[in-house]
Amino acid sequence: MQKAIGQDGIDFAVIIPTFNRADTIDEAISSVLRQTHPAKEIIVVDDGSTDDTVRRLTEMDHPLIKVLVNERNMGATASRNRGARAATAEWIAFLDSDDTWHPEKLAAESTLIASERSDIVAVAANHRLVIDGRAGASSTAKEFVADVATKLRTENFLGTCSCMTARREPFLAIGGFDEHLKSCQDWDVWLRMAETGRIAISKPAHVFYRLNTRDCISTDGRKRQSGHLHIWKSHIRRGREFRGDRTSLALTFADLCHNRHKRRSFRKLCRYALKREPRRFRQIGAMLWHGSTAQDYLTYRRRMEQTLDFMQRLRSSIGLRRSGSAPRTREATAVTPA
Repeated sequence: MQKAIGQDGIDFAVIIPTFNRADTIDEAISSVLRQTHPAKEIIVVDDGSTDDTVRRLTEMDHPLIKVLVNERNMGATASRNRGARAATAEWIAFLDSDDTWHPEKLAAESTLIASERSDIVAVAANHRLVIDGRAGASSTAKEFVADVATKLRTENFLGTCSCMTARREPFLAIGGFDEHLKSCQDWDVWLRMAETGRIAISKPAHVFYRLNTRDCISTDGRKRQSGHLHIWKSHIRRGREFRGDRTSLALTFADLCHNRHKRRSFRKLCRYALKREPRRFRQIGAMLWHGSTAQDYLTYRRRMEQTLDFMQRLRSSIGLRRSGSAPRTREATAVTPA
């Protein structure tokens, strides 16, 4: 049975930017319509699609769905901002048009906000990676990070936009997503939102993030380099001494170096990280192995995620046999780029 909207004083607008996603848009929207805590509105911003995306949206003809069509291609960042400005709900939840949510996603976040709503400005949900249509056995465990703001200065462990729910007023007050950034827009917003209040973690892994094999900014080395340089100058350095996790920061930039075909720098940063934290030898060893054998970055990423998933399943199996306890999920790592 679905909750009435506003029953707990919390309502959500779901913002879905899309461009030529006729093959996935139905699944994404259906996952929102199946929420046990219904969204107040679903705002889909089409960014000038040339396929059947708009036709599919029109055929849905659902009262909750509002379709905005950009006159020209403006990019996903500008489309998200347009949707946020058009929203009327107090909270805005973003979903990429090739990702999906578990039916309890908004309900879990509503419960979390209701219990601690005074100082929360954003919520980050845990997620599972989907590769070749198969969801990984393990999920992120962002709740184990004690200091969210500090950890964000080393890596975007909170994840992509599909994991992001923000209070609309402070989100618009910081200017929303930076439309001039070519990548790392989600990381940049997380950092700026963390400066205005607390980011809470919704523990259940209710977001299914699809690792795309095409048209993916997160695998475009030049755009990622531009975004990472912005994060470095605007948030990491910013004229003050860095006191964060240098190992995670090194692995974040090692991942970028592999993406930019700078293999020597990649190996150097991996070795630096291993020297600082030998206990992470499994992750770093896998990075070095796959980094030397993968022909391209996307292959490297897929192999890394599959390896980490296998390692987690193995640890969980051993742990269950020893103690009978429930398996523990893994924290986000640097191989899931911003």
